[in-house]
Amino acid sequence: MILLAGQPRTMRERIALRTRPRGPEAVLASLQRGLAVEGVDFALNPRRLAAEGVVGVLSGHDALARAIEWRQGGSGRRLLAGPNLVILPSDEPELMTAPEIDLCLVPSEWVKRLYEEDSPELRGRVAVWPAGVDPDYWTPGEPSRRALVYVKRVDGQRNVEDAEVAGARSALERAGFEVVPLEYGTFKPSAYRSALRGAALMVFFSPTESQCLALVEAWAADVPTLVWDCGRLEYKGRVYEGSSAPYLSPATGAAFSGDSGDLIARWDELRPGFRPREWVLENMTDAVCARAYRRLASEAY
Repeated sequence: MILLAGQPRTMRERIALRTRPRGPEAVLASLQRGLAVEGVDFALNPRRLAAEGVVGVLSGHDALARAIEWRQGGSGRRLLAGPNLVILPSDEPELMTAPEIDLCLVPSEWVKRLYEEDSPELRGRVAVWPAGVDPDYWTPGEPSRRALVYVKRVDGQRNVEDAEVAGARSALERAGFEVVPLEYGTFKPSAYRSALRGAALMVFFSPTESQCLALVEAWAADVPTLVWDCGRLEYKGRVYEGSSAPYLSPATGAAFSGDSGDLIARWDELRPGFRPREWVLENMTDAVCARAYRRLASEAY
């Protein structure tokens, strides 16, 4: 039995509301779905913690404090913390570096390096665990000559310039694509799914992403991505090496740091080399990621 602490809304409540969760809730929802598919017993936000077993706190400082007290109570107990608790462990050092935490989970390798640099006492206790997506929901549609331009701007970060976005749109139009703009925070997941189904590609602009489920959802819909990789995170007056697409690979798309025009002009030549949905089915479905979580929950690390 795995005991999970996260956002209190259950999957049943989500289904009743006919919504798809985003952000930290999406991480929890993915793990719930994956554990259910894998037939793994789990309980969400139980009132009492078992005498022995595994507790995973995905989010919630109060829940983590409670779990740390539980971990102190005896042997046969294992505590996983993350990945949606803090930006940096030094934000809550007493909680995030507590010796009772067996593993601190983060969504990607660049975040792991950042955690270990920020709080060296966590070295050896940080593990990478990404959330997955539901491949039966994020499915391909009929192929078309449609391209999406996804723009996410974050306060305090080095955001893409309007001229760079306009340049990508112009290059897509010259290449014969119908361009559909997507501004982060202005559309629902159902609209995003509709836009993805049948799209030929997506040009993605975001200053920094710890994992970016929106990209994984695109890949699950068999939409390759061209990603503007800013390569930095600005936080509390410091600049860190980061990524805008930590799981981008030759199977899922390509990165660019300046002008996207050359990649777009060569798109028909490049497209046969991408296999984004196949990559997701092998590496990042709910079930695949739940199996990885289960291994981390049960194995010595």
